[in-house]
Amino acid sequence: MKVYVITSGEYSDYGIRAVALSREKAELICAMLNSTKRYYSDVATIEEYDTDEIQIAATFPKDMPQEKARKIMKDRVAKWKAEQEGL
Repeated sequence: MKVYVITSGEYSDYGIRAVALSREKAELICAMLNSTKRYYSDVATIEEYDTDEIQIAATFPKDMPQEKARKIMKDRVAKWKAEQEGL
């Protein structure tokens, strides 16, 4: 399965803004995020990953807020990406 990771920033300002399951949804998110951007480094872009290559699994408590679970998964994807790039 493919996931589409929306990122922005450079170097220490680099971060994951959202993760989408379809290219169309990722493009909509990027368009929304980029509608007010004035600087190149703030522009949101889409990175495509095949989840078969990413071995990340997590089980969350039923009462965990969805935003907290999203943040944990975003952090894990960012860590995996850094490891793939040798950082």
